[in-house]
Amino acid sequence: MDFRYSNHGSISLLEPVSEAAWHWVIERIAVEANQMWFGHSLVIEHRYVPPILEGIRADGLEVA
Repeated sequence: MDFRYSNHGSISLLEPVSEAAWHWVIERIAVEANQMWFGHSLVIEHRYVPPILEGIRADGLEVA
């Protein structure tokens, strides 16, 4: 498992767990997106969840 995903109502959290996941976030999530972090998890609006999860899986990483 590379990422942990959890839905918390109005927001979703995506936690990079593996080193590959951290590199993926650095390379794929734009700094201009005003990244918001809650602890070690990236806070994601629901409308962005499907394309982000699809991108993760397309790059061969796993999400639980």
